[in-house]
Amino acid sequence: MENFDFLFKHWEEMDKSYETFHKLSLLSCPQGCSSCCKDHQVHTTSFEMLPAALRLFREDKTDSILEHIETYPPGRCALLHDDKCITYDERPSLCRLFGMGRIENKNSFSICKIIKEQNPEQVKNLVTIEELKHIKSYGQLYFPLITLIPRNEAEEVPLNQALKKAIEKVLLYSNYQ
Repeated sequence: MENFDFLFKHWEEMDKSYETFHKLSLLSCPQGCSSCCKDHQVHTTSFEMLPAALRLFREDKTDSILEHIETYPPGRCALLHDDKCITYDERPSLCRLFGMGRIENKNSFSICKIIKEQNPEQVKNLVTIEELKHIKSYGQLYFPLITLIPRNEAEEVPLNQALKKAIEKVLLYSNYQ
C-alpha cells in the first residue's frame, strides 16, 4: 500500500495551524455538534480516505461501513456514529479544516454558521487579532497536498464515495497479500 508520510505531514501542519486559530480566536466547534457530518456534501479524494479505509479493514468494519454508504442519505458521513467520527485521526483535509479559517488574501474569515450564531462578538472581533493574519488559509494548506496525490486518485468526490473507493482498493490489495 502507499506510503502516507507526506499526507500525515500535511495533516499535522493543518492541525497545528487550526489549533493556533482556535487558541487565538477563542472559537471552536460546539461540544458534540457534528452538524457538518450530517448535512453537508463534503468532498475529498479516495487517496485521502485510504488511511481511514486501512483502519476500518484492520478493525474488521469495512462490510458494515460499505452497507452504511449504500443506505445513508446524501451528505451524511458513513463514519459518524453516536455523533463521533470513528476514524477521527484519519479524517481528510476538509474535515480537519471545516468550520473556520482565514480567507486567502483577505482580512476576513469563513466561519461555520453555528459557531457564528453562538459567538457573534468573538467572530466580529476576528479582524482585530493581528496574529490571525498569519494563519494559513485553506488553499495554502490544501493545494500543496493535492499536487502530491497520484493523478488517478486526486479527483474530489463526495466523502462516502471516496471512502467506498478507498475501501475497495484496500480489499483488493488485501486479496493479493
